[in-house]
Amino acid sequence: MKQPFRILLLILFSLIPFGFLAMYWDFVGRTIMGYGIWIIASLVSGFLAKRWLSWKLVFLVPLPSMLLSYVLLWLPADPYWDSFFKPFTASSALGFFSLLQLIPFSIGGYLAFRIKKADRPNNS
Repeated sequence: MKQPFRILLLILFSLIPFGFLAMYWDFVGRTIMGYGIWIIASLVSGFLAKRWLSWKLVFLVPLPSMLLSYVLLWLPADPYWDSFFKPFTASSALGFFSLLQLIPFSIGGYLAFRIKKADRPNNS
C-alpha cells in the first residue's frame, strides 16, 4: 500500500510548475524567494525520488514540472514579461534555471543514497 501512495505523491509533486511559479513570483513581487522555494523543492524531490525509486527513474521526476512550466510561460499577458529576465528571454531563462535545478536535485538524491547506505546493517 505504501508504494502506490509514494509514487502518486511523487507524480503530484512533479506536476507543480515550480519554474513558472518562481519566475512569476520574481516578476510580480520583485523578490527571488520563489527561486529559493524552487531549490528546496528540488532537494526534497531528489531526496524522495532516490529514496523511493531507482536511479534509472530518478531524473524523470522533474521533467513534468519543467514541461508544464514551459507551457505556462506563455500565460502572462504583460508586455514586459519577456524582457524582464535580461540578458535572457523568459523561455531561455527557464531553460537555464531548469538546468541549474538538476544540481540541488542531484544533491538531494545523493543525500538519500548516503542515508540509505547508513541505514543498512553492517555485516562485517
